[in-house]
Amino acid sequence: MQGQTVVAFQGAEPGDSWSYTASGASAIGQAEAQSAANYTSGSQSIVMGGLTGGGSCLSGGSGNGASITNILTFTEVDISTSTNFTRELTFNYGNRFPECGGTGFDNGENLTLIPTFNGVVQPAIVVFTGGSNATLDIAQTTYAFEVPPCVNSFSFELQISLNRNDEFLFIDDVSLSTPGFNDTPALQCWESLSYNATTGACEIIGSQPEAPVLDCNQTAVFNTSSCSWEVSGNLPEEPTALNCWDDFHLDIVNCQWVNQGMQPVHPPNLNCWDDYLFDSIQCAWVNQGIQPAEPAAQNCWDVFTFNAALCQWENIGVQPEAPTDVVCGFTVVFSEINCAWE
Repeated sequence: MQGQTVVAFQGAEPGDSWSYTASGASAIGQAEAQSAANYTSGSQSIVMGGLTGGGSCLSGGSGNGASITNILTFTEVDISTSTNFTRELTFNYGNRFPECGGTGFDNGENLTLIPTFNGVVQPAIVVFTGGSNATLDIAQTTYAFEVPPCVNSFSFELQISLNRNDEFLFIDDVSLSTPGFNDTPALQCWESLSYNATTGACEIIGSQPEAPVLDCNQTAVFNTSSCSWEVSGNLPEEPTALNCWDDFHLDIVNCQWVNQGMQPVHPPNLNCWDDYLFDSIQCAWVNQGIQPAEPAAQNCWDVFTFNAALCQWENIGVQPEAPTDVVCGFTVVFSEINCAWE
């Protein structure tokens, strides 16, 4: 299967596509461009030259004039829609001057092509190397240049330096077409072709997006349509805390929630009256026990001490015994003030 689409064409007649600018030509050159010997189709060719002030075969003059660089510039063409095809630039070129028997290009008068790829000017290419009055028949000299498949926009210039009034460059049938399919390698969605001006080759650039960091229950599949990773799978829901000390963490090995929280340990009872209850608001043990209050002394000899074994106060005080050696006729009375028998 072959593709044959003319992307852009340029003769020299009105209505031709792909506009161009030429640096200029003498009146004789303009007339020669309409000579059948200097075009290949239509009624004329594009012409440059004859404006150097140098010698001319018509006037019998000899000698060189100023060396003028003649430039033919073709405007940029969008070829992004034809990257699956080979893109071939072709044109016919010549320099015959039949009235003089044919004048030619001398040494140093080289025809060069300067392509521009994607807006970047490329190194010049020598299309023809001038010799000793080398003559070219436009009908016999066709040049072909292939535009790399990674190029999306293309323009070019043709240049030649001439130094005589009887030296001309004629260009005709400039065509950019797609004669067939190219051998562009199959590209991944993230890849593209880029022209390397240093090597003169198309290079594959781009890298696959990195896979995302996944949770233990997730999987990622690369979607070549959207050119992105699609993640599926949901984490198990974190359990609802039932206790104030609950502290759930995801175990990524077993992919489940693990309660790493723990109820505070019951404090040790340091006193017989200690009575700890767990406060779920403060999430701590609270001692609600209180040592029994010491009893109020009823007698002057009362001495209370707390018995930790029985967890109660005990009166270890004893009223002094009444004396036994009382002389007859005396009465013994216990004084609460002095806490003694009188």
